[in-house]
Amino acid sequence: MFSRGLVVLGLVLGAHSAVAQTPSRLAAEVERYRHACDGGDMTGCFNLANMYRRGRGVPMNDTLAGRFFRRACDGGDMQGCGALGGMYVDGRSVVKNDTLANQLFRRACDGGEMMLGCVNLGFQYRAGRGVPQNDTLALQLFRRACDGGDPLGCALVPRMSPRPKPPE
Repeated sequence: MFSRGLVVLGLVLGAHSAVAQTPSRLAAEVERYRHACDGGDMTGCFNLANMYRRGRGVPMNDTLAGRFFRRACDGGDMQGCGALGGMYVDGRSVVKNDTLANQLFRRACDGGEMMLGCVNLGFQYRAGRGVPQNDTLALQLFRRACDGGDPLGCALVPRMSPRPKPPE
């Protein structure tokens, strides 16, 4: 199996703008992620999908991004599930399908690592996209995300919480 440390190193190097992102460095980053993914490291698959989604080191290709997000998700990477759900919400290289997106968001949320999955599912309930509109459930999902450390979930809780009625 590919060394997880190298994948983490790739994440660190890729995340810092101080590191010059020359075409050769980006190509090497893509190859590290491809090698990791081929070796069964689902974080590598997720990162490779993001390279394709953003066109970093490879031509932008949402179809390949979706394939690698799917592979990451099927392999247990909850970020891959959340990202693939977003593709189904937007209809990017897949047929728009809110029901499938919600299943993927639920999987990410229930996986406990991807609180943004809870936030995204909350937005779906808030808007009634692919599920019956339900502000109460949306608020519960935002709270769950907040409790799991997601700052967006925390920002949404006060906006969704019922306001006390003014005294009469």
